[in-house]
Amino acid sequence: MVSDSSPEMKVSRKQPIRFYIRAAEAFFRGVCEGTKKNGDKIEKKEPVTELTISGLGNAINTAIACATNLERNELAEVVSVNTDYCIVKGGGKGVDRRSPQIQIQLKRNPDAQTAEDLKAAQEAA
Repeated sequence: MVSDSSPEMKVSRKQPIRFYIRAAEAFFRGVCEGTKKNGDKIEKKEPVTELTISGLGNAINTAIACATNLERNELAEVVSVNTDYCIVKGGGKGVDRRSPQIQIQLKRNPDAQTAEDLKAAQEAA
């Protein structure tokens, strides 16, 4: 179930893997209030406790790489991995196709640093 405390991140091959890793890190660390270079305001967001990463077809490797990186950096741990085939509508010939799918459920490490912790450490240095 998708909610504010347990969002779902759908990955694709359109963006590089590092893009999704940074996004997932932002989910688990939270975001500090601030200002972008162009002057837009950034709202503060609290860290989430759970995140589901899903990938379809060729994006399965991206989902796995993202989850593995989060686990290696001790931000989260993998709770469950579900695989399945889903039917993808259409295509050039109007033929329905079966495509592999993965869903990786991650839980935040309670000892992981938040964005505020990292900001305080940078200011102290």
